[in-house]
Amino acid sequence: MTSPKEREYLVKITTDPDTDRKLQERWWVKEARPLLHREDGPAVQMWDKDTGLLTRERYYHFGDRHREGGPSSVSYHPLTGEIIGESWDCHNALNRTDGGPALWRKDPETGVVVHEEYWENGVKHRDGGAPAAIWRDKDTGQIVGLEFYEDGDLIREEEAYPSECLEP
Repeated sequence: MTSPKEREYLVKITTDPDTDRKLQERWWVKEARPLLHREDGPAVQMWDKDTGLLTRERYYHFGDRHREGGPSSVSYHPLTGEIIGESWDCHNALNRTDGGPALWRKDPETGVVVHEEYWENGVKHRDGGAPAAIWRDKDTGQIVGLEFYEDGDLIREEEAYPSECLEP
């Protein structure tokens, strides 16, 4: 029976000089060159300077944005701690195969999911004629735009409202 390989990590913690609050923590594994990596948690974490709440987590596997069975990047509202966005990556490629969006973002003030995209193996894709990209009005939640993709190819676009209603 072989024992688990021990890894040597370099961890850098940045703190606010006035409050001594943790602002950022990054983990690198020492390989031929340091790579962002952590086996048992996020390799990058960031906290809000004023509230001290966690604002972002990023998971890396030997330098690649990667996480098995969960999002590789999570964004949190700096005042409430509520999750306001996620992206799911497998070795630097957006990928989610459980039917949920590989990328989504929520308006932090209204709580409406304003954007979501469905990706598999690094290409926009959604089966069954469903939209692979969806945009919603941040106040009403009504759909304002749709894109339909299969295997990375744009099949069609639909705009629910005039283009002036879409935010840049």
